Amino acid sequence: PRGGAMGALGAFKHGKLVAELPLEPGASPSPLAQRGVLALGREAASADVVVSSTSISRRHALLFHRAMGAAAELFVMDLGSTHGTFIDGQRLAPREARQLLPSQELVVGKSSRVFRFRPPEGPTEEESRAPAAAPAPAPAPTP
Repeated sequence: PRGGAMGALGAFKHGKLVAELPLEPGASPSPLAQRGVLALGREAASADVVVSSTSISRRHALLFHRAMGAAAELFVMDLGSTHGTFIDGQRLAPREARQLLPSQELVVGKSSRVFRFRPPEGPTEEESRAPAAAPAPAPAPTP
């Protein structure tokens, strides 16, 4: 499948994609893929994704995932920030983990940057028309 097993996190500014972070292992040095958690914040020393705004805390929010078979779910947790973390305009309570759905927008503080989770894509049309591989033969019984 395209997009990997976990998808990507897109960052948009004024409706334009400005960055995309692949979330699957091996696609990038993504801390989410390597450690299972990604910190958003104002300073590179304490955050994996830096959002340069005075309304962003040094460590503002965490993103973490949970694999569900072939699908992946992405969760967000505000770390007690002063200016809040919002999903579709609704402020998260501090330390509350909420799922970020692909149709939702994540905003930290008063930043104009909007984050969206892009789940892994299904197979391409060409891949879905390809014949399935034959199953491996069962091992021969041992005498």
